[in-house]
Amino acid sequence: MTGVQTCALPICFPVTILGGTGNTRTLTVAQFGNAAYYVVTATLGDFSDQVTINSIYDGASGANGQNAVVGYLTNESATVQADSAGTVSSFTGTGGTFKVFDGLTDVTGAAVTYSVVSSTGVTLSISTAGVYTITGMSAGSGNATLRAVYNGVTIDKVYNIAKSIAGATGSSGTAGASARVMYARIAGSTNPVSGTVTVSGDNRPTGAQASAVWGSSFNVTWGAVDPDPASANTLWQADGIYSPSTGNTVWATPYISNLKVGTLSAITANTGNLNVSGQIKASTATRNGTTMTAGQAGAIIQSDGTFSIGRGFITGDGTTNPNGKNITFDGNNLVLNGDVIVTGNLQAESITSTRSFTSQTDTSTTSWVVGGAFATMEMAGVPVSITLPGSNAQQTVLWLMMNLIGGTGIGTARFDFRILRNGVALPYVATEVYISGEVLFNFIWVDPSPASGNNLYELQGRSYATQGFNCTELALVGNIFKR
Repeated sequence: MTGVQTCALPICFPVTILGGTGNTRTLTVAQFGNAAYYVVTATLGDFSDQVTINSIYDGASGANGQNAVVGYLTNESATVQADSAGTVSSFTGTGGTFKVFDGLTDVTGAAVTYSVVSSTGVTLSISTAGVYTITGMSAGSGNATLRAVYNGVTIDKVYNIAKSIAGATGSSGTAGASARVMYARIAGSTNPVSGTVTVSGDNRPTGAQASAVWGSSFNVTWGAVDPDPASANTLWQADGIYSPSTGNTVWATPYISNLKVGTLSAITANTGNLNVSGQIKASTATRNGTTMTAGQAGAIIQSDGTFSIGRGFITGDGTTNPNGKNITFDGNNLVLNGDVIVTGNLQAESITSTRSFTSQTDTSTTSWVVGGAFATMEMAGVPVSITLPGSNAQQTVLWLMMNLIGGTGIGTARFDFRILRNGVALPYVATEVYISGEVLFNFIWVDPSPASGNNLYELQGRSYATQGFNCTELALVGNIFKR
């Protein structure tokens, strides 16, 4: 394989034998020398191939290049609102500044020459500071070419603007149905027949049209307002709907618009929930403390929860009302004023014991003292259970009173016994035994002692004690006659 050095006129180089062996050959830098290129030829029999190797040299350093000059618009496009006629009310915010840079240096302003090259559909201007301002539009959209020249470099930029035009006002829609109201004054009491009256146009029915559906009482003149506000007759009202599509007005069944009565004696109303900010009052009732006001009757319920129901216990002239009974709540106390007749059980949370008693013949009123207060019970052959609260002090008083009753009976019997024994000397063994039994009866059988927990007189026990005492007296008399 040989390398043929080409001629770089006027010099030519001879053939050079390449180094290496076989199919691998080398061309050294020294062999290349200053040749412009080498042609390497490889031969095998009748075949050969060539490769050209060029020599490359560094060029001389050139002069420094120029900075790039560029520009841009701070606002390249804008959209403005316009009415349906295309009129723009304001171009605020549509302008901007044409900025120019020399390399990295902002040279916008006096060093740059600005101009408007062309514009279509838009009116605008640009100042020496590069600020462009839009002042008008002659079409739905527009554009303009703005130019900036700096240091021999020309920069053109295109600005675009468009209108956002409001749609035209649409045609009026079909008129919808509208409400109507009419009034009439009608004397006396009447009830309309349920039904609707249809009249042509936006009109009210005649008296004949109204009476044909609602009844003869409604054969009156109907108006848009109350025909006679000073009238004592009932004001009736009817509601109607006028439909432009049908050209008719349909009037519904009339109803009382304004109820004016002197006395309302009977009424049934489904009121639902009543929210009362004042008071609910029946008749002349008013509350005075824990009772109903003197001379008044009925019921009154205040919004704060206090109430009074019944009759005043005192009449208007200051005397006692025999029928005056009421239940009153003043916010703290619930008071029953007047007699309370109980035919069942009267109980309270403070009950400590219960005693039941029955009178089959006594229809009188019996009174007794409990804890310093009088209570009245009416007995007419009806079993009554009365429960009264008690205390240890009250029980002690009752116990002492019962012992006093028994002791009185015993003392009386003993006195009689001594007289008879000393005067007539009768054998009183039986009498003495009975008297001893009377002692035990009064102190044990009828004893409501504090330890027993009782707090009410045993009326039946007292009856037994009285009968026993009487029997003692009979026994004494019997002994006299026996002698």
